[in-house]
Amino acid sequence: VQVLGTDFDLEVVEMHHRLKKDAPSGTAATLSEILAEVRQVSLEKELRHGREGIVGERTDSEIGMHSLRGGDVVGDHTVVYAGNGERLELTHKAASRNTFANGALRAAIWACSQSPRPLQHGKRPRPRVGRRREWSQSPQAVNFNFPVNWPSW
Repeated sequence: VQVLGTDFDLEVVEMHHRLKKDAPSGTAATLSEILAEVRQVSLEKELRHGREGIVGERTDSEIGMHSLRGGDVVGDHTVVYAGNGERLELTHKAASRNTFANGALRAAIWACSQSPRPLQHGKRPRPRVGRRREWSQSPQAVNFNFPVNWPSW
């Protein structure tokens, strides 16, 4: 988002199976939070859930959110960067829930390999703000090769 600047409009599109009851998904909500943080805008003010009727032109700081439900889709998430004459889309599509189980196992193994933060004045330290980005980069540094056909529980 920082590299592209404010010349690109931001939209988040997510799709899940027809039985999912909430919208947007937690992943889509987190993506919109990150986009708002990087753009330094208020998510409460700039988030637009879908559009219908005559809503007027979008603002430069608006972040669109669209939730789709159908079939047996495990989870698709796309961040759209729409500019004049071009569009960049970053998409993740999960074809199996095993993907999330493998990710949880990798995260657990990584977490167990980290040394604990020391207690301060006998109290547990509060979580750091922005920890999300540090954590998301850390598992990539640890290369675990799980079997392709990991058992489903």
